[in-house]
Amino acid sequence: MENEPVQNAENPTKKAGLRFGLSIAIVIICLVAAGVAYYWIKTEPTEENTLSVNVVKPTNDIAGWKTFQSIDFEVQFKYPQDWEISSSTGSGNGVFKRSTTQNYPSPDLPIDGQISLFEIDNPNSKSLQQIFIDSYNNCLKEEEKSPGMGCPGYEDTSKWQKIKIDNKDAQRSGARNIPEGLPMDSVYIALDGKYLEISAIYYNEKYSIELSKIFNQILSTFKFISPFGENCTPSQVKINTLQPIQQPTATSSVFLVTKAGGKIFSPDNKMALEIPEGAVAGNNKIKISIVDSSPLGALVSYDISPVDIDSLEFLKPTELSISYSPDKLPKNASEKDTMLGELGEFESWNIIDSCVDTVNHAIRSQINKIEKN
Repeated sequence: MENEPVQNAENPTKKAGLRFGLSIAIVIICLVAAGVAYYWIKTEPTEENTLSVNVVKPTNDIAGWKTFQSIDFEVQFKYPQDWEISSSTGSGNGVFKRSTTQNYPSPDLPIDGQISLFEIDNPNSKSLQQIFIDSYNNCLKEEEKSPGMGCPGYEDTSKWQKIKIDNKDAQRSGARNIPEGLPMDSVYIALDGKYLEISAIYYNEKYSIELSKIFNQILSTFKFISPFGENCTPSQVKINTLQPIQQPTATSSVFLVTKAGGKIFSPDNKMALEIPEGAVAGNNKIKISIVDSSPLGALVSYDISPVDIDSLEFLKPTELSISYSPDKLPKNASEKDTMLGELGEFESWNIIDSCVDTVNHAIRSQINKIEKN
């Protein structure tokens, strides 16, 4: 667990570089039987945010606060107007309050307080206490190899507060000093195969009371989100359709996307990318191409890449959708068997988080980055 503020945090998931920019395709789940390696992340919609003991309910104090939203953590919460996101992409690991009264942790970026998100893998569904004990034991083993590194022990969670965050079980430590010496208040939420940690890090003692109040208010607005509605419905935000800036060919089109955003399509109109206003900085050319020979049995595939730069990050959630014809699916494959895949480094499809809209016959996902082919 890191304690320094992250100014340009890498996203914790979906961060593998793509050899061919974003090569996206509809992939049929029956391919798994042929020996192709996939991973699948299933998300489910959550109920409205209800919090139990020890967490303050929202008040009028948060009126006018900004909204932090992370595609990768699939969470959102409110935070004060004078706080900043600790990533240039808008999808980083938290928010922080820049200090005007002290120079810690560095003169270049003084911090009063920070709220950070971390994920702890828990594939075997261990208790939080057991995870801490195992981490300590692993440290002891490493210390045998490298004497003097030091293992600070592990935390006793037996007296931690048991709370609910968005109807999910959670444990809260309360403010305490971590081994590095900075006070921290942490909440751990038990999720499928992992824990989500939300920590308030106190860099400035004079700001501690205010930060404690803000942390409670942030927790009161914290909720898990699905990129799409309960029925995988398309975005209801109206976005202008952009036209290609040059005569499209049968297989590719080039668009100029500005800060105003816009909706762009593949030449066959089956793949769409909805870029909201403010998702990109400046003017950016994006090329969408139909891939003639879809590798590894994909039903249909496309390349999406910036034209003039190597990489383009989206500052807001950007919806990608691919429509399909049910009668074109392989025999014995249902619409629910379809998934979206990114073409990975070794010419194999990495299945990405998506949902199937069986009403409009489309698969939807959200992306935060494309790279040049």
